[in-house]
Amino acid sequence: MSEIKKQWYVIRAVGGKENKVKEYIESEIRHNHLEDYISQILIPTEKVYTIRNGKKISKEKVSYPGYVLIEAAFVGQIPIIIRNTPNVLGFLGDVVQIALSGTTGLGSMLSGLLNTGYNIYSGNRQYEASRADNQWNQQMQEKQYQDKQNQQLYENEFNEREYRDKLNQQQFNNDVTNQKLNIALGEWNLKKSTAAQKASQAGGSASGSRAGSSGTGSTGTGSSTYTGAGLGSTGSGSGSVTVPYTAMLMRSQGRSDSSITGALQREGYSNAEIAQILQQMKR
Repeated sequence: MSEIKKQWYVIRAVGGKENKVKEYIESEIRHNHLEDYISQILIPTEKVYTIRNGKKISKEKVSYPGYVLIEAAFVGQIPIIIRNTPNVLGFLGDVVQIALSGTTGLGSMLSGLLNTGYNIYSGNRQYEASRADNQWNQQMQEKQYQDKQNQQLYENEFNEREYRDKLNQQQFNNDVTNQKLNIALGEWNLKKSTAAQKASQAGGSASGSRAGSSGTGSTGTGSSTYTGAGLGSTGSGSGSVTVPYTAMLMRSQGRSDSSITGALQREGYSNAEIAQILQQMKR
């Protein structure tokens, strides 16, 4: 659909009722959906300043009382609606033609009126464009701010995950270190126990050899006795026993005789030797 050609026209209105005329025509435009035929209604105004109580006060004043500018396509019902508007006295016609011809005696005034109307129209367009630019800039700033917030949130979450990963890795390393320490401690205790058992057995053997070399014997039906500090004895001798390290350790831990017996059996002690060891620890 081609654009409807419009022109500027001057409406003669009752002085002081210019805004009422504008409001009524705008209401009719909305009610009858005539936006395509009437695009602008302008009342040329100017800002005047007065001094009141020593203060400078500004207010809007109608530049040309009794005149309203309208940009419209005068087709169909448009002229009728405007003529029937309350406080409208009539048309002065196309503002450009009136300003150029000067036949009505209003040429110079309407030329100024036209310039004022176009200046208002241009100012309104510039204001709307500036307002749209400000809204766009504000939206862009809000979007940039939101993007920064999202980026900061992502970085915070990433740093938190990285920190948790480091803590988990450190905990894992500590667990591995503790396991290695426990294994090393067990191996060290095993070596100490083995060394103590070997030392105990060596001491018992040496003590038994010294006691055998100094013993007394008899012929006939006599009996020979063997005493010593070894773990075993022969005959009816009543020698003392050396208590192994394992037995002493388990006793210090409050372990029962059955537990100690089982441990000594696994180390190769006989039941007789174990009985002597338990008896020795009870003294």
